[in-house]
Amino acid sequence: MQSHQLLLCSIAGIMPASSAAVEEQDFIGPLSSELTHEPDYLLALSWLFVIACAVIAGLRSTTGRRVWNTLTNHAHLHID
Repeated sequence: MQSHQLLLCSIAGIMPASSAAVEEQDFIGPLSSELTHEPDYLLALSWLFVIACAVIAGLRSTTGRRVWNTLTNHAHLHID
């Protein structure tokens, strides 16, 4: 604990007002210690964002434009 205090003092330049003591409540933490099986909607949303960014970047690239033009022109050529 002393090494952490010294590190923070050297970075921030401020000495602690009192000694920092680790108590039993510090080990509880903000997260539950029991395993729960819940869907992670934030993870799904982040994956959708990553996929959308990848698709947009791909379609803006030269190769992506070429593929898109080939697919759209190919569909229009067979209409008789």
